Amino acid sequence: MRFDQLYDRVINGPSPKGLVLMLAVGAALTVFGVLLMFLSKRGWLARVFGGLGVSLVLWTLLTTDLQTVREQQGESVTVTRPRYSERTRTLARAALVLLPGLAVVGMLGVWMEARRRLRSQVPRYLKLARKHLFQQEYEAALREYNRAIEIAPSWVKLTAVAGASIGAKD
Repeated sequence: MRFDQLYDRVINGPSPKGLVLMLAVGAALTVFGVLLMFLSKRGWLARVFGGLGVSLVLWTLLTTDLQTVREQQGESVTVTRPRYSERTRTLARAALVLLPGLAVVGMLGVWMEARRRLRSQVPRYLKLARKHLFQQEYEAALREYNRAIEIAPSWVKLTAVAGASIGAKD
């Protein structure tokens, strides 16, 4: 099979209903990925679902722009024209540019909000760790310190240094 034949099969393969289904599945996967990221559950899985969803949506838009229809005009004349109107193809091209940008901005916003929410828990973990330390529950204290360090290693380090310098002045 030649490349041009393979290209025609891949691009012109999906029907209009198939394209709508691909778009819906891509949107659902993207929303699911964003939801997983917002809930801070399985960050790698959220990125995989989001990436697959965005890729499927983009592939659908690209296919919409590139699909053609061949018509036999005569015995030796074949006309190839775009399957969709110029307006639909222009909208698909615009979405090919805008949607990835919007997806990046949205995912960054969700990621930053999740990080902010996690960082707001650090003082609570440090307070619990100090409480366990004073009660000589060293394993529990270490567990709480490790949780705080996982979330914000540099912030916990600065807090520990500041606490040590304040303690040294007393």
